[in-house]
Amino acid sequence: MHIVNRFYLILAIIISTFFISLANANKQRLTDFETISKGIDSQYNDTENSQLIEIYNHEEWVIFWKKHANRPNYPFPAPPLPEVDFRNFYVLVVLDQARGSGGYDLEITKVIVDSLNENKPFHIVTALGQPGRYTATTAEINRPYHIIKIRR
Repeated sequence: MHIVNRFYLILAIIISTFFISLANANKQRLTDFETISKGIDSQYNDTENSQLIEIYNHEEWVIFWKKHANRPNYPFPAPPLPEVDFRNFYVLVVLDQARGSGGYDLEITKVIVDSLNENKPFHIVTALGQPGRYTATTAEINRPYHIIKIRR
């Protein structure tokens, strides 16, 4: 009798775990996004490697934008801080590594969010364009980037 009760307890745990995992499996979904800025000249340099940055409030946005748009030797003024309503959106930034020549491009093509985790990014797909083998390019350091906003 004791073995039968243990069997039913284990069976109940397995079945409930299965149904919980089924309920959570459909919480990731493809989402729409809007481009805020895209280019090849980010000045953000916390690291020279590729980076993914999530920004959830205005204060973080201001700090990021100052580093990103800072061009001390550039003949034109830095672009103004784009407005983002952080009550309804958050910002996702993808930065490529610093490149020693032109011809590179970076684009976010798909974002899957997790609705169990406040619609935060779960999976991000990017496309990196690069110059062909015999393509003439500019001889300057570039840092391709793509900045988007996603509805919360």
